[in-house]
Amino acid sequence: MSAEGSGKQKGEFVGTVKQLEDAKGMLRVEVLSDDKKSTRHLLVLLHDKKIYALDGRCFHAGAPLQMGDIEDFDGHTCIKCPWHSYRIDIKTGDHIQEVYSADRTKRKVRINAKCQRTHRVQLDKNGNIFVTIESLDTRMKSDEYAMISEKSPPKIITLSF
Repeated sequence: MSAEGSGKQKGEFVGTVKQLEDAKGMLRVEVLSDDKKSTRHLLVLLHDKKIYALDGRCFHAGAPLQMGDIEDFDGHTCIKCPWHSYRIDIKTGDHIQEVYSADRTKRKVRINAKCQRTHRVQLDKNGNIFVTIESLDTRMKSDEYAMISEKSPPKIITLSF
């Protein structure tokens, strides 16, 4: 079992590998952002024995990504938005689109700029999962829906679906 991201610094505790496995590989969590001013809605995923974390609401219209499916799309591991079928690369946060020529005879994959914020994940030797919120210096499309409240008290709530 490994996590995307490594290093010595740990972030916020979001659960254990066992909890993630019991939740069929998806945990919806709320964590306090690094600036300690807001709570953020995240999705922690287990896929191919790796753990990923990204904003838990789709960048496009705020759909709950824990309701989406994981699929391989032309070499990209994506979560598919349950509302509008947008594909988001779980490793990079890129929006992955399938586009066709006007006569629909040629298909290609377009990788749009990163739209979904991804976050650093670390595991300790006991199977505890820690997430560090990515720097919020640059605004991202998913920020609008991931921020739960500017005034939430500091808390971590782990919910499984």
